[in-house]
Amino acid sequence: MTDAPETPVRRVQEIDARYVELDSTLYTESVVFRVCHLFTDRCSISLERLDGPRLRLRFQSRDGADPDQAIRQFNNELINQRVRADIAAETQKIRELIVAQAFAEADVGRIT
Repeated sequence: MTDAPETPVRRVQEIDARYVELDSTLYTESVVFRVCHLFTDRCSISLERLDGPRLRLRFQSRDGADPDQAIRQFNNELINQRVRADIAAETQKIRELIVAQAFAEADVGRIT
């Protein structure tokens, strides 16, 4: 096991399980849980908070799935969900204005 502080994700290998450590300053808990949920069909995942801003995830593959491939896909999905969360935060006000305008223009009294 080698420490690589310059990388946000570090993998540790164990028999029948793989461990991934994440820097929670890069990925919010919400993003991590969303990605974990997406992978529950491929892996059993448990989370543990470590000292400081680090989370440890334990992956155990299901049905003979390759845990290393699942971890690579998990890492890609972390980036995907982080970008989605950033875009949602950046566009929140405009989405709220669009919805407010749509309701303001709707004839609510005619909807039954």
